[in-house]
Amino acid sequence: MLADMGRRPLPGKRVYIRERGDRWQIEIRDGDARAFRSVSSKAEALETRDEIRRETAGWSSESVHAMIDRYEKHLRRKGNRESSIATTLHRLRTLPDVPLGGLTLTKARAWYRHRQQLQTDTHRNELAEAKTFGRWLVKQGFAKRSPFEGIDPVGKRQRGKAQLRPGEAAKLADLALELGTDQAVGVLLALMLGLRAGEIVALRVRDVDAHTRRVYVDRGKTDAAERAVEVPAVLWPLLERRLEGEPGDWLLGRHWRDWVCKNTRRLCAAAGVPVVTAHGLRGTHSSLAEAAGVSGHAVAAQLGHESERTTRAHYTRAEVRRKARQRKAVKVLKGGKR
Repeated sequence: MLADMGRRPLPGKRVYIRERGDRWQIEIRDGDARAFRSVSSKAEALETRDEIRRETAGWSSESVHAMIDRYEKHLRRKGNRESSIATTLHRLRTLPDVPLGGLTLTKARAWYRHRQQLQTDTHRNELAEAKTFGRWLVKQGFAKRSPFEGIDPVGKRQRGKAQLRPGEAAKLADLALELGTDQAVGVLLALMLGLRAGEIVALRVRDVDAHTRRVYVDRGKTDAAERAVEVPAVLWPLLERRLEGEPGDWLLGRHWRDWVCKNTRRLCAAAGVPVVTAHGLRGTHSSLAEAAGVSGHAVAAQLGHESERTTRAHYTRAEVRRKARQRKAVKVLKGGKR
C-alpha cells in the first residue's frame, strides 16, 4: 500500500515507501522523474526517507540539542548576561533531541501541547524562546524554515503575582528574622529590599557596603537594575555577620535563583501565610512602599525598573494605587499641596 510518510509533501521531492515481500521499496518523485531504492526493513526505509527530507529541506544533519549548544556560543558572543543565557538554555532543552530535520511542525506542536501542562507564563516563555531559536537557525542557514512559526501561544499571561497583605508580610518577616539563616535572609532581601531572585543569589560580600549600609546590585535584568538599595536597620545585623569572608565570596552561598523561590514557599508555609513566589514578595514590597506614601518613581527605582508603568502593571496592587489616589485627592480638597 502506497503511503505518504511525510504527510505534507515538500516542494520538489516527495518520498513514499511500500512493502515488497520481505523488503521495503522507497520511491522518490522529483517532478516527473522517479527513482527507487530497496532496503531490508521498515526502520531503514524510514531512516532513508528522513535523510532525503533533510537534504531536500536544507536542514542540518545535527541534532536539536547540538544546535542549542551552537546557539549558546552565539548568545555569549552577543554578550547576553549569564543568567539570561542559563534561562534560555533551560527552556530550549525541553525540546526533543531529534535530528534537526526531524523536528517537523507536527513534532513541534506535540512538544508545545505537552508543555501546556505547566503554568501559562512558563509554556508561553518556552515557545517564545523556541521561535527565536528557530529564526536563528534559518538566518544561519541551518534550516530553510522554522517549525515553531506555525504555532500560536495558548492562554492568557498573568499580570501581576499573588501578594501578601501587610499583616501576613509582618508574620513572614518576623519568622525570617528569628531564623536568621541564609535561606531566611534571601527571603528578607526580596521582601524588604525588593530584590529579584537572580539578584539575590548573585550577591557577593563586596556588594554589601558596611559604611553606607547599602546593597549594591551590579548585575541585573536591565540597565535600571544596577542600583544601590538601603538596608533597613532590622535587617542589617543579619547581613553584617555575613561580611567576614573575602570580597569575592558569595554572600549567601552559591545557588541558582530557584533557591530563593523554594525558600519563599517553605517559609510562607511555616509562617502560616498564603504561599507566594519570590516575585510575589517583590510585589508585596512595592505595594507596602506605595501604601506608605513612597512615590511610584521611587518604588520603580527600588525594584530596578526602567519604567514606573512596569511597576504598576505587574507589582503594585490596583487597590493600593486607588487608595493612594484617594488620599492625594482628599489632601488637595483640604487645601494641601498636590
